Amino acid sequence: MYRTAGFRADLEYLLGPNWEACCGSKSPPLKEYEPRLLLAHSYTQHLAMAAGGQVIRRLVRKHLALTEEDAGTDAFEFKGESSNTLRTKFKATLDEWARGLPEEDVRQLISEHVTTFQFQNAIIRAFPIPTAAVVKGVLQLIPRPLLLAVLAVLAAALVLLVAPTVPWVAAAMGWQVLPDAAP
Repeated sequence: MYRTAGFRADLEYLLGPNWEACCGSKSPPLKEYEPRLLLAHSYTQHLAMAAGGQVIRRLVRKHLALTEEDAGTDAFEFKGESSNTLRTKFKATLDEWARGLPEEDVRQLISEHVTTFQFQNAIIRAFPIPTAAVVKGVLQLIPRPLLLAVLAVLAAALVLLVAPTVPWVAAAMGWQVLPDAAP
């Protein structure tokens, strides 16, 4: 997905031109990690960035108070192709590559992917997000015409449910409200 240049630009912007020296050498666990299994982490991260990268980009820009356009969040930019196209290509490439692997290797990669996904979800859950912020985020993602259509349907359903019980609403709808029958 050609993210290397974006990550390098972001690290240089955020940590300075000597960012590699700041990060130090590879940790012993990273050196011992099975390189093939890192593909599961890469797969999970890249798909997440392609799926929700623009939302994450906005959050990073806001919370780090970044002022220069795209500076510090270049890794979240997908120039040239849509994120859906990139996700499809990335999945297809990985599927094709995995066809030549022994079944045990595929099982290990899938297991590592599930573990990675669980770790990412645990990290996200560690940051309490107010319900109002979640609702606002979801509303920003829904296309306006679809949102308006859903709201119109919900409003109509509410009127249909409430109108018979509220005389003035029923009268406004032109419905006749029948008095309760005497026992």
